[in-house]
Amino acid sequence: MTVHDYSQLNTAISVKEQSFLSRANLVQLLNAVDDEQLALYLEGTPYSVPLADIRQHDVLDQTIMKALAADYDFAYQQCPDPNLVNVFGLKYVYHNLKLFLKMRAIGRDLSHLLIPIGPYPLEALKHLSLTLESDLCDPLIVEEVAQTWSEYKDYENTVAIDMGMDSAYFRHLRVIADQSGLPLLQELVDAKIDFFNAITALRALAQDKPNSFAYQLMSRKGTKRPKEILHLAKDGQLASWFNAFNALPYTKVFDSYVQAMQSGKIQASQMEQLQDLYLTHLVNSASLDALSGGQILRYLNGREMEAVNLRLILLGRANGIAKEAIEERMRLGYHDN
Repeated sequence: MTVHDYSQLNTAISVKEQSFLSRANLVQLLNAVDDEQLALYLEGTPYSVPLADIRQHDVLDQTIMKALAADYDFAYQQCPDPNLVNVFGLKYVYHNLKLFLKMRAIGRDLSHLLIPIGPYPLEALKHLSLTLESDLCDPLIVEEVAQTWSEYKDYENTVAIDMGMDSAYFRHLRVIADQSGLPLLQELVDAKIDFFNAITALRALAQDKPNSFAYQLMSRKGTKRPKEILHLAKDGQLASWFNAFNALPYTKVFDSYVQAMQSGKIQASQMEQLQDLYLTHLVNSASLDALSGGQILRYLNGREMEAVNLRLILLGRANGIAKEAIEERMRLGYHDN
């Protein structure tokens, strides 16, 4: 790929980035005095919702995901290298495959949980899940689906589907990173896998699960073996992993999380917040290099964070969650570049 290949895409991204909800917009939504004002603030955005539906969870979530799906459609149509988009979009492919395989296994309709995001139409994924064959999907995906279904048949337990598709997703990310030759993708995939393992370890410990339970869920494609991550989490030493792993310039936004790791008191929810902050700073730091693909990665990450924030605000308000609790969980770092 050349700079010319990305010039049209990057110009389009620059225009579309102007439609991001600003930090002030999000604060305005959070502080809306009532439902009428909230609905008014959403007018003219892709997230506009009728007043009658402003507390309807399904409507709110569908509205947010419809806007996100449109952004992924744009990215897949315009990006010269679809694997750059796949770094963020593949999680939806494997999510949907997981659901289709479960529907085949248990005969229950789970179609309301499908998310129409990814390089393949949902019908193609459904066909793959039923036949274990596809002329459209990546052969790597076809192989993983067939293997996961075989494991399900061996155990007759849908947990095998969850574990198989989760592991397949991270293996696929690693293949993309290794084949790309782009340092940014290597760093991004390293971060996604390592953070997933750290979060999984913290959750397993909080639930007093045995080591074997955590090992089954964790990916072996990260920078450290699952056993090492679990032991660091158990010993309250995850800060040593993060400090060695973090190659970004110093920023104080990580300090409170590092302190929580050093004290051995960091929770899985905090690690999820740190993951989002780290990925945001990572893609933002590379966004000026056209050949790194940083612009499209920054854009998709920003849209993902916008969706997270809107879900926190809109669903949080609908559930009567205190403003302070919502604000504490919001991700605002993508506005800082």
